[in-house]
Amino acid sequence: MINVIENDGTLRGPNLQPIANNHDTALNDFSCSNKYLTPRHLGVIYLDHLCYSNKGSFLSYENEHRSNSISPREFVKYTKRFAHFISERHGNARFATVLLLNNTRFFFIPVVGTWFLGSSVSLFQPSSSRETIERQLMILKEELNLEEIVVITETFAIPKISNIGVDRIISLTPVPGYMSLQEIFMNDDNEVVEIFNREGTTSLQSEIAVTFWTSGSTGEPKGVLYSAENILNSIHYCSYVPFQIHHVIKNYEPSSLRLMILTNFFHPGGFTEGLRNILPQKRTGIILRSPNEYVDFSTTHLFNAIQTTKPNMIICSPEFAVKMNGASNDLSSQFDLSSVFVIYPIGGSINTNYEKKARNQFPSLKMICKGYGSTETLSISLGISDQHLGRLFPKYQLRILNPNGEPLGPNSVGDIVVKPGYGMRRYIGDHEYNITQDGFFYMGDVGYYDSAGKIFFKCRSKDLVKVHNHHVYPQEIESFISSKCSFVKDIGVFGQKDKNGIERLSGVIVLHHIEKGLSLQNVLERTFEAYKFPRYKWLQGGVRVTSAIPRNANGKIFRGRLPLLFNNASENV
Repeated sequence: MINVIENDGTLRGPNLQPIANNHDTALNDFSCSNKYLTPRHLGVIYLDHLCYSNKGSFLSYENEHRSNSISPREFVKYTKRFAHFISERHGNARFATVLLLNNTRFFFIPVVGTWFLGSSVSLFQPSSSRETIERQLMILKEELNLEEIVVITETFAIPKISNIGVDRIISLTPVPGYMSLQEIFMNDDNEVVEIFNREGTTSLQSEIAVTFWTSGSTGEPKGVLYSAENILNSIHYCSYVPFQIHHVIKNYEPSSLRLMILTNFFHPGGFTEGLRNILPQKRTGIILRSPNEYVDFSTTHLFNAIQTTKPNMIICSPEFAVKMNGASNDLSSQFDLSSVFVIYPIGGSINTNYEKKARNQFPSLKMICKGYGSTETLSISLGISDQHLGRLFPKYQLRILNPNGEPLGPNSVGDIVVKPGYGMRRYIGDHEYNITQDGFFYMGDVGYYDSAGKIFFKCRSKDLVKVHNHHVYPQEIESFISSKCSFVKDIGVFGQKDKNGIERLSGVIVLHHIEKGLSLQNVLERTFEAYKFPRYKWLQGGVRVTSAIPRNANGKIFRGRLPLLFNNASENV
């Protein structure tokens, strides 16, 4: 797994062979012996606060929010019948039936000019406006040459989606005025009903295509399109991640690793990790849960699931990592969390304070991994150190660019751009603004790689502060103060211009404790001086005390809110 640095400054990941170069091979490779997989589809697993065991059984635990819907067995039966029906009548069509989740069940079937969606709350954040959803659906319909868009959803979600430009709504359970799932698949004679008898083609007839509408960090629609090859190769390449961890933790066998996956399933990280670990492998245990506006998935439920299923590794979206970390010690001590020795937040920023508390909550914890990537590229590397983001996954290329767009070599800081080996196929709509002419994506991050191919993150490009011709990274200042000043509970650093128009660093701080009457500015300046910290990195724009630093669900600072917070906060303790 050696990365190569080429003469033009391009860092290349290992050049492994893809699992599939055509979609027929891909589908057949993944048919295997799993009873939910047939040669013509990827399979359907219904997960409703359930643990999917290696024997294919459903292990239920407490779920006080369970909705009134058809059983897992019924849904699998109906979907398998539908898959067989489509493959028999439209043998040249490629389609995928993707996993279904409680209250956010959805699947996509690009076949015969029809695109199946699930509840719109699965594809868009609850805050998405009706206009945004309608616009994106119309773009989808036009670009993919679809005859109609059909939504299959829970009964209670119908009012949310009844007027957003979909052509038909199908309810999972019988409801007056709408066709139900049972009515579609079965007639009175218990036979499959042929409802798709039109002739037609689609521009994606030769592909499985899955569109993810949300960004992992912002939640804003991006309109990213993946093909079967993108997804299957991603699943294949990422399968060696546990073996990377094995090099650090020697006392476990990767093939027996018991996984728990906690992520939004419409996010690409959750999708690829979920598929990879549900497909037949020598692993046991998976639980998927997607939080949404209808269900409050409490930390108590989460810890209870860990105690019940006893996973060794938790792969989660940062919001779950933050949710677990925010639980009180009294709560976490009520559950047996000793089975967990690896936590892998996908795409999240994990600080020193997070790790310290996590080790108290999970007594057997040996490692907190850091996944790096984006909606467009999927995961590109796995960091198993606090210092760096690891090395590139196979088939990826990475460059560091200067402000003129020219590639730099090792140990030179600049904009990170990545050419994915199996990321997205393209955007839906005309959104090529962040792609170079030779196919590299701007990650929106500043960083570098060293001579060994390890990738280092400095800050978000938009957060970079220029002080007296020096580039300063707010995260560096935040890490320094957090590690050297025990009285600091949390901190946010940003740049703002003084009355002379000169950019200065400023900060807002949440305190653990400090002696009353002291000037926080003086205390910090003495700390900077004691550690010979460069003066241009001092917080010369001032420091203010506040009660909380604004962060999103992933733990990332809303840096744009810091100036207002600064102006409204107190200077002295």
